Amino acid sequence: MAKLISNTYAEALFELAVEDNRIDDLYAQIDMLEKLFSENPEFIDLLTHPHITKEEKMEAIEKTLKGRVDDEVVGLLRVVTEKDRASEIGNIFENFRAKVYDLKKIGVVQISSAVGLSEAQKKKIEDKLLKTTGFKSLETHYSVDKDLIGGMVIRIGDRVVDSSVRSKIEKMTAELRKVSLK
Repeated sequence: MAKLISNTYAEALFELAVEDNRIDDLYAQIDMLEKLFSENPEFIDLLTHPHITKEEKMEAIEKTLKGRVDDEVVGLLRVVTEKDRASEIGNIFENFRAKVYDLKKIGVVQISSAVGLSEAQKKKIEDKLLKTTGFKSLETHYSVDKDLIGGMVIRIGDRVVDSSVRSKIEKMTAELRKVSLK
């Protein structure tokens, strides 16, 4: 239910952004707010606190954000707070980002490797992914997972390409367990 609610608000903001040809502008504002809220989680706490009146919450939104972000974004936050959905703000922003990325064909990729990758290796991987996925650009997140032993695991959305040594050993182990010695 919460996912449906956050998607509805995100969709409304996205449609407004497309209609007014302001996708980049509203995206930048949402990005700025995400950073602001992550650095100041007490603001969301204030908006979700049951003992703070809605009038006080609206005043906090106005005083804090008016003039820093467009009226449409302030209005969204007011409506979400008024409907007691302020706890969904992060999900709304996440869904909005996903819609923008989908429109602009930006892929989000998580790459785990057993060792750190050089810039040349990263570029080669990214070029290969761009050729095979249909994305125009990538937001790539790299991490090192020594448990992989060797190779890498690439995640794009719900797709996973696991070429790690660990997974190959696990597959061989499973196959060997199936073999019966008589």
